[in-house]
Amino acid sequence: MNIVAGWACLRHYLEMRFSQRHGCVPVKSVVQVEEIDDDLRTDLWNVTHTLYFEPQYAHATHPLNFTRIWVGLLRKDIDQFPVTYNFEAIIKHWFKTATWYEVYDLVEEFIDISEDTSDIYNQMLKHNLAGYRLLNKQIVPIADSHELTGIESALRTEKDVVKHHLQQAIRLLADRENPDYPNSIKESISAVESLLAPQLGENTLGRALAKMKKHGNYGHPVLLEAWSKLYGWTSDEDGIRHGGEAVPAAAITQELARYFLITCSAFINLMTANQAVRGTAGTSEG
Repeated sequence: MNIVAGWACLRHYLEMRFSQRHGCVPVKSVVQVEEIDDDLRTDLWNVTHTLYFEPQYAHATHPLNFTRIWVGLLRKDIDQFPVTYNFEAIIKHWFKTATWYEVYDLVEEFIDISEDTSDIYNQMLKHNLAGYRLLNKQIVPIADSHELTGIESALRTEKDVVKHHLQQAIRLLADRENPDYPNSIKESISAVESLLAPQLGENTLGRALAKMKKHGNYGHPVLLEAWSKLYGWTSDEDGIRHGGEAVPAAAITQELARYFLITCSAFINLMTANQAVRGTAGTSEG
């Protein structure tokens, strides 16, 4: 199979549409966990159709390869295996209607036929912000529902400015066509800063954390020190927030941006739950 050619014929599915460029299409969730939306179903089917059923790319159409799926996954009688055309229609129906985990079961079956298609499937999974990737012929999780719950909880804050920064971080990360990971990280950090700094009478998160450590009753000092270093990594003159060169562009990945969103959301939830912000109101002395 010419994998490069097979992928090239699918590239047009990733092109940005007018409605998406101008914000007419709702922003999708930051990561798909225990679900598969219609876009991902369609993309996974299109990859499968192109690489396994299109004559110019298909190389694994021997009945023995497909009867394994027919008998093993679909649990059908082997003597009722349909002709290839009908089998393709049945597989398409599975992609479109099966539960999210059954769809991934089917992807694993096709990968088992030809492992060199893993990269193409993974590009579709990443493009659609799926919480799973293919590794060693198996679908493995890279996120879980608890992380998403933490983000949703942080978004319920009564602080509009905090909510705004989190929403911006999500929008920049979740944009499937033109993601902006560095600015997503900036927005995540800014959400924490906009929560803590004003309440402590400071104008930066770094100074707010230093004041919290000084007073000693707003969080474990080791945790606050870790946050100070994390903030420093993004905010010094060579950091992400200043467009510096200390952080190579290649290092600002989807995974890193998602980590910051999840971590910052968790810290916001922690500070809120501990009533740290409320307790520090009025403690702006040096």
